[in-house]
Amino acid sequence: MSLGWNLNREISKINYKIHTDAIKEYLLKDLTNEQLSYKYASEADMLNVALFNKRAKQWREENHDLKGNMRDYASLNELLVLANMESYNAILIGKGMDQKERMIAGLPYKSSPELRDALLKGRDFCFKYNNISPLEREERMNMIKGFFAKTGEKLSIQSPFYCDYGFNISIGEYFFSNYNLVILDIAPVKIGDNVMFGPNVSLYTAGHPIHPVSRNSGYEYGLPITIGDNVWLGGNVVVTPGVTIGENTVIGASSVVVKDIPANVVAAGNPCRVVREIKEEEIDYIYKDKLFDVDDYK
Repeated sequence: MSLGWNLNREISKINYKIHTDAIKEYLLKDLTNEQLSYKYASEADMLNVALFNKRAKQWREENHDLKGNMRDYASLNELLVLANMESYNAILIGKGMDQKERMIAGLPYKSSPELRDALLKGRDFCFKYNNISPLEREERMNMIKGFFAKTGEKLSIQSPFYCDYGFNISIGEYFFSNYNLVILDIAPVKIGDNVMFGPNVSLYTAGHPIHPVSRNSGYEYGLPITIGDNVWLGGNVVVTPGVTIGENTVIGASSVVVKDIPANVVAAGNPCRVVREIKEEEIDYIYKDKLFDVDDYK
């Protein structure tokens, strides 16, 4: 017991030193003593929550009769995982990744002054955009172009529209969204050309830990959403973090898309599932069994 405990403790100390050395070299510039203490604790607790589902403080409160800390009682497998996590995080710290960059990379992150300021800018943008007259189409389109990461030349987003940051949203040519589009762009959202959204579509890249302790730690994550060319999302569709929807696909109204959907299919439901493939002969039909009565649709 004593030998195993001491071995684990030594491994844990080595891992922790790699991590704290990276913090000391790259992150601890011009900080007060109080800020230094908080920085060390927050970086260590980020990995504690990811691996053990609890912060160091909570472990101590639950195990006040044990000496050492939670890492001293980890299994060798857990310590190996932790070593990899700390080494990788040390590399990320060495690269100067702040909370915003961690957020975009899909890593656990916490809110920061920079992110809170960016979030307020996003809300201010949405407020201003939603209060421009629909008659001012050029002004509305130029406003979107100046705020998103990338857009095509022609697009139309009906008000109201809501997003978090805007800098994570990329949209292709000839995009149209009906009323009340919501994009929580914690992670990148990429939308292809000729994409159409019905009213009340929601794209959620943001997620939180399932366990309440982890969730209450303040850490969250984002996973990217990608929507291919020529996709049509019906009204009230919800797309969840990490989903890719293939080109030419149609998602039925009120669907909740929780996993990838392939190209060239009709999919619907909660959870959303493939209903059938789209057939080439359907090109001549405007709706179900109703044929086009015009010649300029191809």
